[in-house]
Amino acid sequence: MIHLSGKGLVKVKKDPRDYQLMGARPGGVSVDFTKEFRLPEPPDEDQGSSLSCTWQGFSYYFWQWTGIQLSRQDGYSQTVLPGGGGYAVDPYKKMKQGCFTRLQHQDPNPETEANMTVLVKIGDTRRAFNVTFWQPQDMSIDGIAWAISNYKGCTICIDGYNGQQDWTKPEPPSKQHPSEWSHMLYAMGYGMVDGQKAILCKSSWCGWVKYHWIKENYFTSGSVFAPYVMETKEMANPFVELINNKGKVGVITYIDVPENLVYESKKYGIDLPKKTDGSIDWDKVQYGVKL
Repeated sequence: MIHLSGKGLVKVKKDPRDYQLMGARPGGVSVDFTKEFRLPEPPDEDQGSSLSCTWQGFSYYFWQWTGIQLSRQDGYSQTVLPGGGGYAVDPYKKMKQGCFTRLQHQDPNPETEANMTVLVKIGDTRRAFNVTFWQPQDMSIDGIAWAISNYKGCTICIDGYNGQQDWTKPEPPSKQHPSEWSHMLYAMGYGMVDGQKAILCKSSWCGWVKYHWIKENYFTSGSVFAPYVMETKEMANPFVELINNKGKVGVITYIDVPENLVYESKKYGIDLPKKTDGSIDWDKVQYGVKL
């Protein structure tokens, strides 16, 4: 199955302008790997033969923060590099310009490279999100585990090769098995596996494997790189004051994910605040600014 499954991470030299650094774990703070930790599991996804792993891993992570399913096709088609694949940082940067959600656009099935690189053109506005992201200074397995428990996970990148005995517990590349590809994963937990500290990652090949335990030997061999951590503002139970289409002030209370406010506002005939270019001013919506 691995020969038919896409990966897609393209390595790039670090650019300090691309991110801010998070300090290492606070002094004296350690992670107990003997007490297994898991975040809520995102819905399964299979990237098929596409090279969209950067958007697969990021979308899992974004779901963990917001409960929103992003359109992987929309994100990947906007950032795909010549020849396919993408950089690990691309989805984090792109969210400020916007991405369609799965409520707006369903992804193709199967997710082939040809399908996933077709630009999405629908009569709707891409949702833009204020995503703050950075790379941790502490890139050890302990530092990544600490980031997982404090920032609802993170994404990591790995080198890999095809001839694995067990894809739930892959081994790092070596002289006998040199790296054949690079891949981005969403890290969502940690524990002990085969007597080693290990990071639990959600697979984007869920048609045949659900998880990957990335063990400490993967880290010590230098085959884990380019981790990214992010924060977004949670949107639980806000009251949003808006002006409806008759010029009257109204209030909507929404408990579900933020994107549902778009559909609720249309249902009740209430206009969302707009920017001068006609797009929705999500800053005003998110903070409940009085118009």
